[in-house]
Amino acid sequence: MSEAFSKLFEPVGIGQVTLKNRVAMAPMETIGMINPDGSLTKRAIDYYVERAKGGVGLIISGLFKVENDIDPLTYGQPLVSSAVLPSVPDFKEDLRRLNNWYKTQLRKLGVEIKLETEVTPELVERENPDEVFVATGSNSIKPDVPGIERSNVVTAMDLLLGREKAGDSAVVIGGGLIGCETALWLAKQGRKVTIVEMLPE
Repeated sequence: MSEAFSKLFEPVGIGQVTLKNRVAMAPMETIGMINPDGSLTKRAIDYYVERAKGGVGLIISGLFKVENDIDPLTYGQPLVSSAVLPSVPDFKEDLRRLNNWYKTQLRKLGVEIKLETEVTPELVERENPDEVFVATGSNSIKPDVPGIERSNVVTAMDLLLGREKAGDSAVVIGGGLIGCETALWLAKQGRKVTIVEMLPE
């Protein structure tokens, strides 16, 4: 073997992982290789097993789920609700995949998650952490205007999470990111939508 390729079969480290050589299989199209739920077909699994037997150091797979039970809408709703909201519209698939990735990494790293737990001075003292990070997210704000308590007035959170339904026409208060994306999501469903924004642009 020429000197130019002398290191090809030497081990190499990537983060905390050591590859037995520097031969990599590039990603490939996954059409026909995944089931409707995003998991690999048996044919695809058999294919990757055979490629691994060939001695390749790294297989870069195409896009598919690495865990069959990933579902951001059922994984600890209080934990991910604010992260899930922007990913509900079909045009935000990239954020849905990111949320799935967060879930997988949290599991792999063994991060303990406590839901429905109020943080009190006593709890912090008992846990005795090195640092405390406050990342409580935000709450929906309802403007103090006549009719705000009517049954047909809902928050974007409740709408996107399926807790409430929209009618044939809708008025979205607020032209920010969530407001515009919610309006677009509703319009793509064939609903007549109007955005009301207090700013001139």
